[in-house]
Amino acid sequence: MFKYNLQLFWEEEEGVRRRKKKEEKGERRRSKQEEKGKRRRSKKEEKEEEGRRRKKEKEEEEEEEEEEEEEEEEEEEEGEEEGEEEEEEGEEGEEEEEEEGEEGEGRKEEEEEEEEEEEEEEEEEEEEEGGGGGGGGEGEEGKEEGEGEEEEEEEGRKEEEEEEEEEEEEEEEEEEEQEEEEEGKRRRKKKKEERGRRRRKKEEEEGGRRRRKKEEEEEEEYM
Repeated sequence: MFKYNLQLFWEEEEGVRRRKKKEEKGERRRSKQEEKGKRRRSKKEEKEEEGRRRKKEKEEEEEEEEEEEEEEEEEEEEGEEEGEEEEEEGEEGEEEEEEEGEEGEGRKEEEEEEEEEEEEEEEEEEEEEGGGGGGGGEGEEGKEEGEGEEEEEEEGRKEEEEEEEEEEEEEEEEEEEQEEEEEGKRRRKKKKEERGRRRRKKEEEEGGRRRRKKEEEEEEEYM
C-alpha cells in the first residue's frame, strides 16, 4: 500500500513538473512571437521613414534642378540679342524605388509556426504515453528528460539561426541603401557637371556672337 501511494505521489509530481515545463515553454514561445512582432513593426516603420526621406530628397533635387534651369533660361535671355532661344535639353532622370516584398518573410513565419505546432503535438503525445504507462520507472523518466533537453537545445539552435538570418538581411538592406545613396550622389554630380558644360558652351558662343557683331559695327563705321 505504501509503495502504491508513493508511486501515485511521484506520478502527480511528474505531471506537475510536465505542466510547469509546458507553461514555461509556452511563455517563452509567446515572448519570442512578441519580440518578432516588435522587430517586424520596427522594420516597417524604418522602411516607411526611408521612403519619406527618399521622396523628400527627390523633391529637393527636382526643385534644385528647376531653379538651375530658370537661371540658365534667364542667362540665355539676357545674353542673346539675335536668333531664337535654344530649347532646353530635357532632364534625364532615373527613378529607382525598391519595394521589398514580405513574401519571403511570410513564408519563413509560416514554416516556424508549423514547426512549433509539430513540437506541441509531439509533446502532447509524449504526455499521453507517459500518463497511460503508469509511471514506467526512473529509466523512462530519465529518457523523457533527456528528450526534453534535446528539444530545448534544438529550439535554441533554431532561434540562433533565425537571428543570424535576420541580421544578415538587415546588413544586406543597409548595403543596398548605401549603394543607392552613392549612386544618387554620382548622378547629381554628373548632372551638375553637364549643366556647367552647357552653360560655359553657351557663354562662349554668346561671346563669339558679340565679338562678330562688334567687328561688323566697326567695319560699317569705317566704311
